Amino acid sequence: MSDGEYRRPPPGAISTRVPASRLPGGDSYMSIVDDGEETEADDDFVPRPVVSRAASNLSATSVAESNSETNCPICLEGWTSSGAHKLASLKCGHLFGRSCIRKWLTQKTKAVGKSSCPECKQPATVRDIRVLFARSVTAVDGARVEELTRENRKLAQDLGAARSEVAEYKLKSFQMQNEVLRLRGELDAVFKKSQWRDLENENLVRRVAELSNLLKGRASAADIDELSAGAGEEECPDDAELDAEAYTPCLRPRATIPVAADAGSSSRVLAFDPHCAVIYASHSLPNLHTMALIDILNPNRTPTLISPHLHSMEIRGAEVSPHADGTRYLLTASHDKTAALTALGSNGTRTAPKLAARLKLGASGWSCAWDPTDPNLCYVGMAAGSVLAFDLRHTAKPLYSWSGVKDHACLLSEQLAGGPAAPGARNAGYSQIYGIAVLPGTMHAESRLVVANSNHVYALPSKPGAPWTQLTEACDSQQRSCYSLSYDAHLGCVAASFRTKVDGAPHTTVHDLYSANVNEEGSLDWRLMQRIPTTSPQNKLARSAVFSYAPPGSKVGRRQGLFCAVLEASRSVNVWTIGGEPSETREPLALSDVSAPEDIVDVRGWQWNTPNSSEDDMPITLFASLTNSTIRLYDVR
Repeated sequence: MSDGEYRRPPPGAISTRVPASRLPGGDSYMSIVDDGEETEADDDFVPRPVVSRAASNLSATSVAESNSETNCPICLEGWTSSGAHKLASLKCGHLFGRSCIRKWLTQKTKAVGKSSCPECKQPATVRDIRVLFARSVTAVDGARVEELTRENRKLAQDLGAARSEVAEYKLKSFQMQNEVLRLRGELDAVFKKSQWRDLENENLVRRVAELSNLLKGRASAADIDELSAGAGEEECPDDAELDAEAYTPCLRPRATIPVAADAGSSSRVLAFDPHCAVIYASHSLPNLHTMALIDILNPNRTPTLISPHLHSMEIRGAEVSPHADGTRYLLTASHDKTAALTALGSNGTRTAPKLAARLKLGASGWSCAWDPTDPNLCYVGMAAGSVLAFDLRHTAKPLYSWSGVKDHACLLSEQLAGGPAAPGARNAGYSQIYGIAVLPGTMHAESRLVVANSNHVYALPSKPGAPWTQLTEACDSQQRSCYSLSYDAHLGCVAASFRTKVDGAPHTTVHDLYSANVNEEGSLDWRLMQRIPTTSPQNKLARSAVFSYAPPGSKVGRRQGLFCAVLEASRSVNVWTIGGEPSETREPLALSDVSAPEDIVDVRGWQWNTPNSSEDDMPITLFASLTNSTIRLYDVR
């Protein structure tokens, strides 16, 4: 048997390609993998090359000139990854169908005694055939791939440039909207001042007419003197009365500020700086949680992130120290079991925020507050239901710890229980401390802490160890769960928000407004002033807020109160007036709905630069609503 002949292997045998030089005894032969196909071959017949009819007389030159990239250059038909026409190559590297190249080389050898590659004419024999094993066969045009790659890269660059341009135009749009709101606010302020002057002028004209009528009636000199002495404050409406008539509180949009615009970032908590027109909002990224500083006087400026980051987990509470003397701090409580003290400045000056100390809590923090009388005391409410007090002069461990799990609560009065108080204590519950209100004490009494967990609102004893005092009643007909607590010292008002669920009725939210003060004996005067029910669920646990402000033109010491709460069903905020003097209460009045395209998670309000006797000293009174990505500021006028 010659080297160029083919012999079919016996059934069941495994054929391999073995170089002749490695065969024992110097014998040479060639086996070709047939994949089980049936091939007829004998010693006397050498098959002629089989090609398509259209190319049956192709010469080697015409085959070499074939430019097909996916077809066999001999038969001009596509090669396959298996079978007789399996892809194969010669040692020169050119590709053919295995059956075609084998027949080609066999015929050439028989005809002229030697054979060569149909493409390059390099000498080749049947033993030079190399079968290529591939799951699929695809010919790729390298030039086309490079062209498409370059085109794809260019399109990606164009897309990035377009996105940058869109972001730039969005920022310009925000700036233009804020400028329009600013000009609209200035126009509104001018109109309000003009309205107040007109009313004042009308009042003076009316007083002149009254005096003229008295003079025409030939009043005695004594009557005239008495009238002159009493004119102005008693008979003439004072500034507060004019304010009540001329200034109906309303909310006007001031600015819209993106605070968490990056992908994966979010915001949850707001905190006003009571000393300067600055607001802080939490800024969260995975494993990086800090506070963003927003300059209210320059809303177009990009919020500044406090660096390095304050916490490694989400921030749940944030408050700025109310004390102007000494160093001012921003206190933040986080789920990472720490509270951070960030220095903001001292003695009326503002400096770049800098992390000053980190308080170890031992468990997740949920809320925080400052003592209004002692600048060195701060409080942190825990997710486990306890409250910790820290002294800034000794931050290694808590000064006091009130445990809501171990301590128990007694009732403030029999009315809260609906009858005589049962003997023994009531469990204060094991849940998060959603809010802390620190009521300032008197000359003879210390400050008192009022806290809220998911069960009730409680008054804490002056020192740990004594029972907590339950301040809210137990409602057997409905399930109440407190989720927010806020406090305004000027009004002496505590606002508590509850989620309620009555069997067979829709979910509602109830907001209770309490008058709360510490008397000279150190006891707590606690009285329900108003109850505001709203038909809306509350799944986001959005905080409500109560705050006070001095209306423009009002006399010194007179303050107006506003209560703000989120209506989750309509994604809006309702605002109610809650009184004038601290001892006054009025029926809540809905002022406006503040809509937002996202779920609102926090609301806050504050006033800077309390007006004095100067007529041109206009305060800044702002209300802010926070979504997961945006702060919206509103002027209160």
